[in-house]
Amino acid sequence: MFLCGNQDDGPYRNAKYQIDIDIPIDYPQNPPKCRFIGFLPYHVNVYPNGNICLTILKDSGDYCWKKTYNLKIALDAIVAFFSFPNESSAANSTIKLQFIKNKDEYYKKIKENALESAKKIYI
Repeated sequence: MFLCGNQDDGPYRNAKYQIDIDIPIDYPQNPPKCRFIGFLPYHVNVYPNGNICLTILKDSGDYCWKKTYNLKIALDAIVAFFSFPNESSAANSTIKLQFIKNKDEYYKKIKENALESAKKIYI
C-alpha cells in the first residue's frame, strides 16, 4: 500500500511511502499493526524500524484504539499525522532534537525525503 502526504503545498507533497498493515485475528477489538517499510518518512513520530508512534494505533491508554474504529479511521489518522508532528511523543530522538532546535532544517529534510520517496519504485 502507498501512502502520500496529504498537504497540497506542505513538506510531504508528492511523497510516497509504503506501509505494511497486519490485521490481528481479534480485529477490531485490537488495532491493526501499521509500519512503514522500505524508504521511511523523515518524521519525529516514526521509529527507525518504521513503527509509527500514533496513539490511535495503541491498544491501551488515553485516546487509544476503540473496537468501533476501522481501518479507514486508522489510515486517515496516519495521513493526518504528517501535518501534526508530536514532539512530546517522539519516536526518534535525533529528529526530535532537530524539530525543537531548528524547524527550518527539519522541514528542509522532510522536503528532501519526500522528493526522494517519490522516485522510489515499489513492487
